[in-house]
Amino acid sequence: EAPGYGADVLRLWVSSVDYTGDVMIGPQVLRQMSDIYRKLRGTLRYLLGNLHDWRVGNSISYDDLPMIDQYALFQLENIVKNIRESYESYQFFKIFQIIQRFIIVDLSNFYFDVAKDRLYTGGTTSFTRRSCQTVLSAHLLSIVRVIAPILPHLAEDVWQNLPFAYTLEDGSAAEFVFESKWPVLDEKWRTFPVGEIYFWGKILEVIVVVTYLNETEGFSSF
Repeated sequence: EAPGYGADVLRLWVSSVDYTGDVMIGPQVLRQMSDIYRKLRGTLRYLLGNLHDWRVGNSISYDDLPMIDQYALFQLENIVKNIRESYESYQFFKIFQIIQRFIIVDLSNFYFDVAKDRLYTGGTTSFTRRSCQTVLSAHLLSIVRVIAPILPHLAEDVWQNLPFAYTLEDGSAAEFVFESKWPVLDEKWRTFPVGEIYFWGKILEVIVVVTYLNETEGFSSF
């Protein structure tokens, strides 16, 4: 007997299909959705775990962040912008595709991998750790809000376990994720130098290829 997957997995499946064509559903499709859901949940758990000692006052200003952190914020702003456009045009399957690639490739296989040394070897109040946490907090707050319309239970679960308070414009704390409103775009994050975009994009392409070879060919020492 197939296990129960819950409402969020079913909602994730709905968001993944192009409703203008034929729609497929079955045990295998739901298993695939469940796997993707677990990866997304695992990413959010990772973000929460590495922000357990984080407070808003610990933020490092954008101009002082290392270039890789600025690139990560540039990626995040583009993701939020593209997801908003997809919501507004009712192209929910594009949101699914964007989130899936962003979580698995851009974050898990790239930024999380290169940032782990700064998180785990630097002092708890060191610049290297705080700069990384600045980026992680921005990702957590943005991701949880952009997925909330599709995965409300997961988003609210994360929101209730935030290790810091999210303050609204009137100074009050947002008790629930839907009180927090949509992430506001920071145009400064999107002014990342073109040359650096090309450089880090190529680095990401190499990581994707190496990861693929490692998973398919077993090139563990590649």
